Amino acid sequence: MAEQGTGQHGNDCTHEDKQQECQDKEGEGIHIACDDEEEFEDTSDPEELKKLYDDWSKNYEQDVGKMNYNAPRKVAEALAKIVTDKDADILDIGCCTGLVGQELYKVGYRNIDGIDISDECIKIAMAKNVYRKIVNEIIDPEKQMSFQSCSYDVVMLVGGGMFLDIKNLKEWLRLTKKDGFTIIGVMQSEYQNEKYAVPQTIEEYIDQGLATRVSKEIIPDYITGKPGVVEYLRPVIK
Repeated sequence: MAEQGTGQHGNDCTHEDKQQECQDKEGEGIHIACDDEEEFEDTSDPEELKKLYDDWSKNYEQDVGKMNYNAPRKVAEALAKIVTDKDADILDIGCCTGLVGQELYKVGYRNIDGIDISDECIKIAMAKNVYRKIVNEIIDPEKQMSFQSCSYDVVMLVGGGMFLDIKNLKEWLRLTKKDGFTIIGVMQSEYQNEKYAVPQTIEEYIDQGLATRVSKEIIPDYITGKPGVVEYLRPVIK
């Protein structure tokens, strides 16, 4: 585990003749990629993911900006309506270059931590001066994360659904306080794609008595004009 305290790939989608292709793919729930799409699509290998995002880091915000990536802002604004305590402790899962943290900060939250696998993305995120700390750590459903149980009011994943096994949800619930929220925000196309099994896994954990659903929200214009789905869950602490 590496931590930075307070303060995707080799062919970036920068050529005009490839940008529309990337946008079309993203709108269909396929992660942004260009010439090496086949190599990286749906990868969960930690080393590939690290390289993917290290290489993409400098162009990431420019690329997703062209795709009207509104998810960070919309989820942060929605959260502010239900978690009114701006001193809430928040963990941003797969924080990347800090777009979610930046939007959380804009709506008034100040106690924001992050976790990501990419050193280069973490550097960019920390430079925004909105995170208390960001931990560089592999997120694996077979491994316990290096955070104490019941340590966050909000544990949230926004936008990284394809690359993070949904079975990590059990661990995210462990980190969430009894009256807190575990939030998952993904593109609707990802949510509905059976190979990611997002709703199926959520229902499984609810049936197992690990979580309760507070609400589910469809967010329009999440990215590329397409909707997203945000699940608000609570852990069942026995």
